[in-house]
Amino acid sequence: MESSLQATVEYAKQRKQFERQIGFFQAVKHPLVNAMIDIDRARSLLYHAACCIDAGSEEAETAARMAKSAASDAGAFISDRSVQLRGGIGFTWECDVHLFFKRSLHNQMLYGDGAYQRKLIAETLIGAIGS
Repeated sequence: MESSLQATVEYAKQRKQFERQIGFFQAVKHPLVNAMIDIDRARSLLYHAACCIDAGSEEAETAARMAKSAASDAGAFISDRSVQLRGGIGFTWECDVHLFFKRSLHNQMLYGDGAYQRKLIAETLIGAIGS
């Protein structure tokens, strides 16, 4: 996620539209800032989960699922915005961001997306849904 965000920020600094870098426009700035916030949130939850696992805490599984949920949501958002902010070249072989996008979708299917992880957290905390 971090490398995808950094590559997108660099692209926004270089690409010009209407005689200005596209990073000047709020429609580009705001998603990039939201992506940075999502990365920081996922990183904080990851560190918390690692500490819980290291300490052998009972809440280790819940913390790990929270970290996975945040990372999955952030990965999907960042890869989507990276492709979108590049416009037409986002899905060409000239640009590698489509690989991050495809990897994000693959990881969601393989390990469960954010909604699936939150469902498992809810079942752990309040019991099986539909019981």
